[in-house]
Amino acid sequence: MALAVIENDLLHQSFQTLGFDQDFIAACNAIGINCLADVKRIPARELVLKNGFSYRWLEILSAYLKEKGLLHILQEEPGNKNG
Repeated sequence: MALAVIENDLLHQSFQTLGFDQDFIAACNAIGINCLADVKRIPARELVLKNGFSYRWLEILSAYLKEKGLLHILQEEPGNKNG
């Protein structure tokens, strides 16, 4: 299976399906995200301002993404920098 297909599949699975704990999932619900694709759509400067965001949440997410070789999804895509 191609790497892009695997990445796309992971991006659209719920955090619960991906095995995150209930505290992490509760924070995701407060932030208003359900999957990694949602995280990818939100610019970092907006993400840190969302209710429910914490740097511990980001640390858990970053560790997961690093383990899966997907840490790059936290980078803003070119042309998505308003300001």
